[in-house]
Amino acid sequence: MREAVNSTARDAQTQTRETFCPRCGLRLQLTSRDTGQCAVGYSIETWAKRCERLEFDSPLACLMSASAERDLS
Repeated sequence: MREAVNSTARDAQTQTRETFCPRCGLRLQLTSRDTGQCAVGYSIETWAKRCERLEFDSPLACLMSASAERDLS
């Protein structure tokens, strides 16, 4: 049974793409799997040094805010 679970996990399709924060240029890796799971990778040290909006507590919130601002203009 355990081997079947591991085999399924290995066979899952994974897509990774890269994007950058429009405010500070932080590089983010967005990974999604066909199982519905997703993950965001970034350097927390670089984020803490570069981010102009640390009150958001996450680069994801910064991306969403920038996207909303762009859509409204």
